[in-house]
Amino acid sequence: MKKFLLSVSMSVLAFFGYSQSNIAPQATASASTCNTGPCSTLNDLNLGNCGTQEMWISTSSPPSSTPGVDWLRFDWPTVRVFDEFIIHHAQNNARFLTGGLIQYWDGSNWVNHTTFSNLPMQCVNTVTFPAIVSDRVRITAFQMTGSGQTSNPNFREIEVIEAIPDDAGVTMIDTPNVPDCLNEKLVVRLNNLGSDTLYNASIDWSVNGVQQNTVLWSGQVEEAGGVSDPVFIGNYNWNMGDTIKIWTSMPNGQPDLLSNNDTLIHVIPTYDEIDLNTNIVLCEGSEETIDTEVYFGDHQWSNGKTSRFINIETAGIYDVTVEDVATGCVQEETFFVTEEAVVNLPDTTVIGCVEDGGAVLTGNVPGSYSWSTGASTSFLNVTQSGMYSVSVTEPTGKCTSSDSAQVDIFDSPVANFGETVNYITVSFNDSSEFASSYYWDFGDGSTSTDPNPVHVYDYPGGTFDITMVVSNNCGTDTLTKTVTADETTGITDLNGEDEVAVFPNPTSNNFSINSTSNKNLTSEIYDVTGKLTKTVRWKSRVDVNISDLNGGIYIVKTYDDDGIVDVTKLSVTK
Repeated sequence: MKKFLLSVSMSVLAFFGYSQSNIAPQATASASTCNTGPCSTLNDLNLGNCGTQEMWISTSSPPSSTPGVDWLRFDWPTVRVFDEFIIHHAQNNARFLTGGLIQYWDGSNWVNHTTFSNLPMQCVNTVTFPAIVSDRVRITAFQMTGSGQTSNPNFREIEVIEAIPDDAGVTMIDTPNVPDCLNEKLVVRLNNLGSDTLYNASIDWSVNGVQQNTVLWSGQVEEAGGVSDPVFIGNYNWNMGDTIKIWTSMPNGQPDLLSNNDTLIHVIPTYDEIDLNTNIVLCEGSEETIDTEVYFGDHQWSNGKTSRFINIETAGIYDVTVEDVATGCVQEETFFVTEEAVVNLPDTTVIGCVEDGGAVLTGNVPGSYSWSTGASTSFLNVTQSGMYSVSVTEPTGKCTSSDSAQVDIFDSPVANFGETVNYITVSFNDSSEFASSYYWDFGDGSTSTDPNPVHVYDYPGGTFDITMVVSNNCGTDTLTKTVTADETTGITDLNGEDEVAVFPNPTSNNFSINSTSNKNLTSEIYDVTGKLTKTVRWKSRVDVNISDLNGGIYIVKTYDDDGIVDVTKLSVTK
């Protein structure tokens, strides 16, 4: 940290019982010509008065654009600690040193330490710098100002002031600083400017003039320019343009006699900040643009793009780093892009039961709902069959999705049937309500799933418990009846409007079927096992040859387009 102090009040130092010492040895000059005194005799501790020359370094042809001296050097037999030059000029308006480079010897090389410039035109000037620990120091790269022979510096004396033992200051702010200009953590480093090791100090700070808490620091920092490890001071929610002032006091528990080098002031830079919603909804089938709106910044996106904005078509996490061109401040932001959650009603028909109050269609996403019925809830109670649709606007109001579903509402099934018995053949007639599937148990181990089955029992038949089970999506109902089917059971015409006659009966090889209607009819001849043996299609009358049939009992079933019109038992003798 480079600090230049014009003067230090010796009375202040004396008040605290400490006086700074001039430890300057005689100086050696690397010059073309030294007048008044030899080049090795500057600093005889005779300060003289302004106007007295102790060393005048001349050039062969003054004034020259180049000073007639390369350097002034001070050498000690042992290492010393010092942080100040007091330069006594012979004049206050000519042959005047106003600036230069201070170097120290590290044992093998000259090391640049600090520079000074623009010293005022006066007989005595003080140059303060971070403490140097060395046995050799020099001033080089002379800068000359004033009228007359500007290349010929004149000196009365140059004092080298020993560093005070306890002197500390804030040398830098780690954060907030470039590139992390708004980091909430205030972290600084201390500089030990004294000649003793620094073990503790008080640190105070303010923001925009408002004093904050005091931090008591302890640690160990080497003397004469040593820098501490990072010191955490506190957290603060910074704003651009905030002024941070931070300073030390009481190094090693002692008053800091040189308060001019204690303080550091830092102003938070002002730059364009990313100020956007980082949670973005991507509407189905659409494209979204993310624009940082930082116009004077270098951008680097996680997808490799370097423009101010990017176009996105898929959900994901998108990171961007932006460096402000003017300040170097870097900001990072993460954008979370999610796809619109679209409403999704069932693709298959939704079944509801009257007994249960119908069906419920439920939306599966948050948002504002609008059903085809006018309802605005996230669910819809349905009591009538039909197609229902819904539109949902997601919470940001940006995207709207829609869907529809078919709903079928059913009553519970009621089982019922009638039967017609003809010898050992029973024709069952379904009269159930709201049934969609059937199951029959004929009581002899046989079953059927037809709505209107015809069942032929094994000869000679008997009495059977017939069970009918009907089902739909809303339940099951069962009905059981007792039916007698045997050789004593008569054959009954099923349709009185169409009289059908089978004759002769019994017969051996031929029989005829006659109808009083003029309809197209079909007759099927079954044996007692239920096997179909013949089929004839006829109108009014037909003759049937059964010479190929064995003797026994047969069933003749006659149908028109509407169903069975006659079932007749036929006896065949051979």
